Amino acid sequence: MSDLDLVIVGKEKMPINEYYALKDAFEYSELPFRVDLLDWHRISKGFQKLILKNYVPLVD
Repeated sequence: MSDLDLVIVGKEKMPINEYYALKDAFEYSELPFRVDLLDWHRISKGFQKLILKNYVPLVD
C-alpha cells in the first residue's frame, strides 16, 4: 500500500492533543492510502536534514 509522509512544520511543537486528533483523523479516513504524520519539532535533526534534501511543500 502506498503512503504519504506528511510533516507539520510550525513555529513550535504542535500541541500533543491536536497532533493525536489529526493523526487519528487520517488513520480513520477513507483515503486510499496511509498518511504518516510527523511534527517537525518532534523528529531528530538528522531526520530533518534528510527531509530537507527532498521535500515538496504543500502550503507556504
